[in-house]
Amino acid sequence: LQVVADDAPALREVQREEGGPPLALFTLYFAERWGVIRHDLEMFFTLGSRQRLKARLLAEGERLATEVERLADEYRPKLQPPGPAPVVR
Repeated sequence: LQVVADDAPALREVQREEGGPPLALFTLYFAERWGVIRHDLEMFFTLGSRQRLKARLLAEGERLATEVERLADEYRPKLQPPGPAPVVR
């Protein structure tokens, strides 16, 4: 016996005849769909992890860019010779 969403009336018949659906029905239902369930779970955690990773990497990149700018501003005057700034071509 295979139960799908459209088989709700059939499931009610099984419940009336036997007092409730047999445990094997749920076990078979679960076993037949385990591959899909497992794929959905893996995809959920993978996508969630990727989003968190991307957010962390973006935040870390912004932090590093700020740090590089701060260091550049700190060392730029020490590295430039006194006098007018050289012309870049």
